[in-house]
Amino acid sequence: MTRVNLRVALTSPNSERGPFLPEEVIPNWTEIQPEIVALAERLHVEHARDDKAMLAYCTLQVVLAPVLESLIVIDRYLYLTERGVTCHVLPVFDAATSPRNLAIIARKTHQ
Repeated sequence: MTRVNLRVALTSPNSERGPFLPEEVIPNWTEIQPEIVALAERLHVEHARDDKAMLAYCTLQVVLAPVLESLIVIDRYLYLTERGVTCHVLPVFDAATSPRNLAIIARKTHQ
């Protein structure tokens, strides 16, 4: 079976056209497609028991990401203010987009 990086191969350089079709990238796609489907189904069955652990991990990640990002920004803000730097923390975009939406705007005062 030929190895192909599908992430690179299925991305078209022409954004108007959209992604390449698998047949354009892998000439024998119709021959290997059943193998790929069978492999995906086998992996799904083998790792089905991990669904609960993965759900717990993803839930923790979603819940804790904004809190941890805020703690990091607060830590950096306090570090700068302790050293005499004037700082402001401002949201750059909507927090629903990403928890990394805060920017620290700083100006060092000349001493």
